[in-house]
Amino acid sequence: MNVTTKVVILLLVALTALACSSRHTIRPGDSIDVAYEKAMGLYERERYSQAVNAFETVLSMARGTDMAADAQYYLAKSHFNNRSYLIAASEFRRFARNYTRDERRKEAEFMEAYSHYQMSPRYNLDQTETYNA
Repeated sequence: MNVTTKVVILLLVALTALACSSRHTIRPGDSIDVAYEKAMGLYERERYSQAVNAFETVLSMARGTDMAADAQYYLAKSHFNNRSYLIAASEFRRFARNYTRDERRKEAEFMEAYSHYQMSPRYNLDQTETYNA
């Protein structure tokens, strides 16, 4: 293969990769429903770092709607699955405080405690997170 053929193949692969990833990004003109579906798609494909950004966008768009509770819950779960336990605990606490009548509130409270538990060190180190759990 000559150099020109290799460059063309490399460009085609790069464009294909960009086209696939841009389909799941939230664009400024997207509705709340479309943005939420894209965020859930990222969450279901276990792309938690991207899902965090997407759910934060959905949450800012959906303040005061029913979809805000779902976005807050999955934002917290995305942080937890991404092993950002301190942020996850904070987001689960925010969910439990803001949506007291939601059926997932008790699970969110448990997940907040479990996030603190995940941050607990060995027994001979500082046990602050264990006490928080």
